[in-house]
Amino acid sequence: GPSSVMALSSLAAKAAAAATLCSAQQVLPMSTQQLGAGGTAGVLPAPFAQAALWASELPGLRLCDLGVDDNPEGCPAQPEYGGPGFLSSVFTWRYALNNLRALFSAAQAAGGFSGAVPPPSGVMESTLTLLRALDQLIEMPVVAHLAEITQNARSLFQSIRHFLENQ
Repeated sequence: GPSSVMALSSLAAKAAAAATLCSAQQVLPMSTQQLGAGGTAGVLPAPFAQAALWASELPGLRLCDLGVDDNPEGCPAQPEYGGPGFLSSVFTWRYALNNLRALFSAAQAAGGFSGAVPPPSGVMESTLTLLRALDQLIEMPVVAHLAEITQNARSLFQSIRHFLENQ
């Protein structure tokens, strides 16, 4: 109802500053992390693909795939004790998509992807489009837009699942 939308607007306004800071930060184009153990340095691949896939498949996130629903088993506009909800869905999708963006940035810096499966075309553009849509949703929370954005994000991740699993 209207009180949910007003409460959501208030929460989104408070979160807008944090979202602005998150979107303003640059993702470093690093494909490896240097680790030292006992005087020797090892090189491990950064787990961007795994992090993106993990976040996109969280069970609580799936509850919000169809948008906000105040049904007890649905996606509330304002969850009582954390858990699935409008803002957690937005921030979880941002986390997954930012890891996907970091994967592409790291691959570009390294000269290509590590896995045998190449990425489908248009993934980076779709990722950036979805991140912009989530940023706009934080700036102006229109609850009805959540379903469209989350369905597009879910569709993107379903289409690249095989690619991510092979990174």
